[in-house]
Amino acid sequence: MKDPRDDGRGSLLVRRIGALPGEAVVSASDDSVSLELDSHEVWVMADNEDSGEALPADSRTFGPVDARHHVFGRVVYSIRSAADHSPVRNPSRRSRAMDGAMALALDDHEIIQKFQDAYK
Repeated sequence: MKDPRDDGRGSLLVRRIGALPGEAVVSASDDSVSLELDSHEVWVMADNEDSGEALPADSRTFGPVDARHHVFGRVVYSIRSAADHSPVRNPSRRSRAMDGAMALALDDHEIIQKFQDAYK
C-alpha cells in the first residue's frame, strides 16, 4: 500500500487489512469507543507489535485509509529470512485459489537467491 503519511517520496508499506469498508473498529482498551469505516475506507495493522516501536505505522497512528488511493496489491509470498519463507495463506477460499496460482508462478529458488545476494 502507499504510505498515507508520504510526502511525495513514493514510500510503500506492507500491512494487513484488519477491517473492511462499512465495518466498525472497536478499541481494545475501551469497548465503548468505536469507529465505523466509510464505504471506501479500510483499517490496516502492522505485524510488528514486538518491534519495540511506540507507535507502529498503521491505522492506530494515521487512522482509516482510503483504499481507492492507497491500497493497490496483495502479498502472495513472504520472505522473513532465507530459511523462513512461503506463500501467504489468505483466509478466503477465493483468495487462496488466486494466491495459489500466483505463488506457483514464482520460482522459490530464484527469489531466495536474490534475497541472499541482497543481504551478503
